[in-house]
Amino acid sequence: MDFSDAKWFVFLMCAVCAWTGFFYKLRTVRRSQHDRAFMALLVAFACHGVTFVMALLTFSDSFDKFVGIPNFAVLCMHVFSTAFMGGVLVAIAYWTRPREQAVAQARRWIVATAIVEATLIALFVSAMADVQKRSSHYFVDNVHQPLVVAYLLAFATFGSIGTFEITRLGISFSSVANSLPWLKYGLRLTALGAAINFLYFMSRAMDVVGVHLGMDLNSWELVPIVLTGVGVPILYLGLTMPSWGPRVSAIPRSVSQYQTFRRLYPLWLAACETSPEITLIPPRPFLMDRILLSDLSFRINRMAIEIRDAQLALRDWFNPHVTTAAERLGEEHGLEGDDLRALVDASRFAVALRDKNSSAHPATPPEEHLESPALDSRSEEIRYLVKVAQAFQRSPIVDRIKQEIGPYDPAR
Repeated sequence: MDFSDAKWFVFLMCAVCAWTGFFYKLRTVRRSQHDRAFMALLVAFACHGVTFVMALLTFSDSFDKFVGIPNFAVLCMHVFSTAFMGGVLVAIAYWTRPREQAVAQARRWIVATAIVEATLIALFVSAMADVQKRSSHYFVDNVHQPLVVAYLLAFATFGSIGTFEITRLGISFSSVANSLPWLKYGLRLTALGAAINFLYFMSRAMDVVGVHLGMDLNSWELVPIVLTGVGVPILYLGLTMPSWGPRVSAIPRSVSQYQTFRRLYPLWLAACETSPEITLIPPRPFLMDRILLSDLSFRINRMAIEIRDAQLALRDWFNPHVTTAAERLGEEHGLEGDDLRALVDASRFAVALRDKNSSAHPATPPEEHLESPALDSRSEEIRYLVKVAQAFQRSPIVDRIKQEIGPYDPAR
């Protein structure tokens, strides 16, 4: 990969970062449309996306030919980049200051951004008399032109001030965000990304110094490209981390809930099929119930309640011979405590389901009730029912008892 390919790849990666951040934030625009910090950041991301699209266009003169102005894509790139910086600074003003102070500070940043952009446009137009051909590297190829030097310094100075301020505020406020770890990490990453981008603007300013020191600016051009490729993705990770970070933290809990749901599901489904009147949310088609999941916590709690309700509905079909057989076989297989009790419950449940499905009414109600362990919380109840459900679905002892023990007969 040569230098031009590397540069193109970096700009493409940065464009993807910017537009990904923009569309990620855009999802919540309706509920956040009155949040000035949010709207400022949304505009900033869009401007940065346009910046890197324009950077990609600098590899082809088709855009400049279409507009009829040499290097016009370069001007657009720097104007939108300046707007991005101003937008982030406005957002940070609202995040870090009381309302009245934030409004005043945001106005100052907006005015400063507008002044810098007007200056860039004026200097670019003025320099057109000296720069009449399209340049593959606008700064490097024209650094001997005083107006281009002024243009470069205006762009680099505002960018340096902005990234320095973002770095300072990110470090300062991350130290007081200990109660919100994802905000804390986001601020630190934002500060790191801004610091790397600060070095980018400094490297651009060094073009002016380098030409007087006799440096090969074409080889120096690799430095700002590397800084851009590293700094921009880090900056976007930091700016968006407070939004997506908590969801990452919730992944292990969601996975655990999904596993609990899948383990309870066979027992709950059997209960629903035998006693449909107990269900608040009836079972859906196979794939929908296993793939299209929402509010797992609520559904798991409902499943636990409905399994217990089904046990009550089946109480007239409980067979005392099942209890004796399940306890004997479970002890022979080394089960004890909750594991043994879960096996007994699963066996009684399975046989009662079989007997109810084979007969409209119990032949002789044995009046034996389920004796489950006393549990202190809903979470303990669910953990215990998962044991029951796993035994109900997988235990060979339960299958053996269903085959060997027939319907309850008090005469036997």
